[in-house]
Amino acid sequence: MLDGSRVIGVIVESKSARQAIAADVVVDATGDGDVAAGAGVRFMLAEKGMPMCLMYRLGMRSSSEPGNRLARSGTSFGGDALDVETLTQAEVETRLQSWDRVQAMRKKSGMELAFILQTATGIGVRETRRIIGD
Repeated sequence: MLDGSRVIGVIVESKSARQAIAADVVVDATGDGDVAAGAGVRFMLAEKGMPMCLMYRLGMRSSSEPGNRLARSGTSFGGDALDVETLTQAEVETRLQSWDRVQAMRKKSGMELAFILQTATGIGVRETRRIIGD
């Protein structure tokens, strides 16, 4: 919500429906500058942004070693992280990439029992808007 060029609150949409929240100070902690952009603040986009990434933990069992060994890895996806359809595609594609990587890994000697132990809850977006200001 704006009063001239001053942000005086935000309008949010949740399970409780649409609500207006007034505030003396509004801090944009969206990570993508959504509030600032909505308020008309100038921003720039990187010419070639960093790709989005889905991190996952890999569990590896071995018949010769008791317990699990753990490794971290990730898959990436390029595209506009401000576009909801691209974000959805990134979620699907990086999860499929992770599965394919583990299946390929399992064909290697000693890696037959590798498995995906855990994935991030969502795609990690590294870079979108850069606010221009003091």
